[in-house]
Amino acid sequence: MLRFRTGVLGAIDISAWVIALGCASAVRFSIAGRIPNWGALAVLALIAGAIQVFLSLFVVKGLGRFRIGSVDEAESLVLSWAATAVPVVGINYLLLDRPVPTSALITALPMVLMFMFGIRFAWRRIADRYRRPDQDDNKFRVVVFGAGEGGEQIVRSMLRDPDSAYVPVALLDDSASKARREIM
Repeated sequence: MLRFRTGVLGAIDISAWVIALGCASAVRFSIAGRIPNWGALAVLALIAGAIQVFLSLFVVKGLGRFRIGSVDEAESLVLSWAATAVPVVGINYLLLDRPVPTSALITALPMVLMFMFGIRFAWRRIADRYRRPDQDDNKFRVVVFGAGEGGEQIVRSMLRDPDSAYVPVALLDDSASKARREIM
């Protein structure tokens, strides 16, 4: 899956634009009792997706470079989404029949970002759970001393290695501010 990660993420981003613009327009037009121009809407959505992927690959340079669901990836995603939203709004108003009404566009833009974030978050959660070692009898249950940055790195490294002989079960720290803290 890692070999195809950039392509899959690009397809997800294009799909986000298609789904969000299509759903927002369908709802808006159904309220008005009209039928959207699906052809023009599809063209706009595909142009938006292509702009998103192009900017993510060549301008922001974030698509497929960062760990899925990381802060770095989220930052590059927001930058490429914002840079895509501006030309999409402009293209929508340049088209003669304006395939996406303004109210639907206002609804669709945050939907696109939420869809892209949601898929990436789910991907990260599934990958983290898949890598987690089994808690069978052959594993050593360990208590990690320190619930700060170092302790967090140790816990994460143990839980991301399916072959790890150690499974962290608790954290101990002398700081009261770190009480009841959970890591993974």
